[in-house]
Amino acid sequence: DGYYWCGTDLNWFATQLMKSGSLNDYLFAPNQSLDGKEEYKLTATLTSGDQMKVVKVEGNALKQYYPSRDDNFVIDADHAGQKDIYFRPQGNTEWTDFYGFLWIEASQGTGLDNNADDVKAVKIMRDGQFYILKGGKIFSITGQLVK
Repeated sequence: DGYYWCGTDLNWFATQLMKSGSLNDYLFAPNQSLDGKEEYKLTATLTSGDQMKVVKVEGNALKQYYPSRDDNFVIDADHAGQKDIYFRPQGNTEWTDFYGFLWIEASQGTGLDNNADDVKAVKIMRDGQFYILKGGKIFSITGQLVK
């Protein structure tokens, strides 16, 4: 029993069990919500274009579909990759991007664009750390803006 993340193929029990050997890979775990609402969390690798949904399982039977049996969540490029997926069966009015039931943080850019222009990037060392100085801003070696 529980809430499971699954593909659009409703034969997902057999398909996903054969892939992973365990449905536990798709089971949402309880998550302590800040506002006291019932909330669950799952970490998964999402692929852009995948269509998925959450299902409630009780007594080895599918009891409810989120958002519905006929609707699916479509993963776009901004939500692809390894992500924490938050789910609330009663919904959340602030989570409109995913029918109000899910929250998946959108991917953030690295902060440093690799654009060809006249601004030269300069490597600097400060306090034993390497940084990149470009356009009057300082970035870490991985491209994150240093504040």
